[in-house]
Amino acid sequence: MAEASFFIVLSRVLWGLDFSCPQERVPDPDDEKRTWSEGFIAVPRIYPVAFEARSEKHAEIIQRAYEDVQREWQVSGLEVDER
Repeated sequence: MAEASFFIVLSRVLWGLDFSCPQERVPDPDDEKRTWSEGFIAVPRIYPVAFEARSEKHAEIIQRAYEDVQREWQVSGLEVDER
């Protein structure tokens, strides 16, 4: 169940958003020192990323889904996101 939920969320994020990073910070996969951390377990370094809706229509759908979820949380007695 968790795998299916993760797939749905990730699919929606990829569907609705464009991702980009500053040209001067584009990771070079061949540069091990700048791309990966050092240590027993190497993990990718964090890079700045920007994301924005793919179009105005995408933004409207994302906003509507956000508002629907906020209403559902209120009905359940949970705190809403104040951002």
